[in-house]
Amino acid sequence: MFSPKLLMSKAAFCVGDVIAEVNNKEIDTAIRHQGKEMPYLEYIDADAAWNCISEFKIPTCVIVKDRNPCGIASRDGMLEAYRLAVKGDPASAIGGVLAFNVEVDK
Repeated sequence: MFSPKLLMSKAAFCVGDVIAEVNNKEIDTAIRHQGKEMPYLEYIDADAAWNCISEFKIPTCVIVKDRNPCGIASRDGMLEAYRLAVKGDPASAIGGVLAFNVEVDK
């Protein structure tokens, strides 16, 4: 069980050989569209999301919470993929990390 102190720990982010490449991009190229700076465990969730999303060739959205995918969907439109991914587990989607394998706008 993680302690509350660990959940809110500050994170250090290393760039280079220690970061797995995903679709010829590294996780440090990801864009955070909203929210506060991410704590340590959310970086782990983001890494899990990148690894999951890299398996798909068609437009896909994945939501990861506590290192587990709690919703994933593929559709031609990213808004529909997002809506379906949230339906996978709406309660866990709150506070989860979202990843898309195509560029999205705000």
